[in-house]
Amino acid sequence: MSNADLARAGYEALNSRDLDTWLGGCHADVELREFADHPDAGTFRGHDALRRWVRENVDDIADDARFEVEETIENGDRVLVRVNFVARERRSGIELAQQIYHVHEYREGKLARASGYRDEPAARRAAGL
Repeated sequence: MSNADLARAGYEALNSRDLDTWLGGCHADVELREFADHPDAGTFRGHDALRRWVRENVDDIADDARFEVEETIENGDRVLVRVNFVARERRSGIELAQQIYHVHEYREGKLARASGYRDEPAARRAAGL
């Protein structure tokens, strides 16, 4: 299975909220870095922290949140993923849709690091493209 295939499978598990399967594709010391341009961006390390990130930053604020993969570009151990994040904000009911970019880094067939970007050129640079 290619790294791009691993990325797609990870999003499928995440979208179905099968967190055990999603995290099974991640190293124990996986690191998730939120948007670099966000002033309150955080870094989450390990499976417990990623579970907390899903709960606090996705499920607690939105209904029907999902990450729709639009494109993957593989470059060695890195994969640039163009994603359309779609959700309905829980309090207001407003439908949200935002195109974002993730750069995944794989080690030994598992996700080691994921970083978020709002800007495609910055994401491409981070992916080595």
